[in-house]
Amino acid sequence: MVNALLFLDGINAKSHDGLKSKFLQLYVKTNLVDMDYGKLYSRLIDWRQESDYSVYVDFEESDVFPIIDKVEKFNQFLIEIIDTKK
Repeated sequence: MVNALLFLDGINAKSHDGLKSKFLQLYVKTNLVDMDYGKLYSRLIDWRQESDYSVYVDFEESDVFPIIDKVEKFNQFLIEIIDTKK
């Protein structure tokens, strides 16, 4: 979703870290996106990187379940922004 948003604004990131940096710089730091969503996205990207490049990662239910609703709301928020850019 973040990649689609950046793409619609003519920004092409070459890595997940690049996506994270651009998203935080252009949307969170400019207050177009709430800081809490920025922190959530950073956490998700960090988890993704960890799971891709570590031999073994064990995510705890106590870490994952509490953010499921937040991720759903974040995705819906991104969809609404993307829809306004079409």
